Amino acid sequence: MQNLMKPFGGTVQDSVLDEAQELMYRAWESNDPVERIELAGQALQKSEDCADAWILLAKESAVNLPQALESNRYVPAYLTGRRKMPKYSPDYVGIGDKNEVVAYVFDHRQVWLDTPDTIPWLLKGKG
Repeated sequence: MQNLMKPFGGTVQDSVLDEAQELMYRAWESNDPVERIELAGQALQKSEDCADAWILLAKESAVNLPQALESNRYVPAYLTGRRKMPKYSPDYVGIGDKNEVVAYVFDHRQVWLDTPDTIPWLLKGKG
């Protein structure tokens, strides 16, 4: 397939990265932090080489970590494994309670583990 794209000036990898970059243009223009993060996640699903997506996620995390920890103090304990996760995701969650974090960790812990140095960064930021 890559050989088929050469006459058109690019490879499949280039076009996937271009698609990811288009998502990032939308993310940078958005005023909604949730939308920015979602678009960055979509961009990384298309191409892990999308540097803008990593930059946006780092900036959003740096800005929002103190606020997130203030909203729910259980985040580091569950993400780092200091608190044992239940076998199943909770049936209900309350804002700021343990179930909120457990549900979050069920859905997102692998991202934290797959991204180098995020757990130590989280521990450093909570102090």
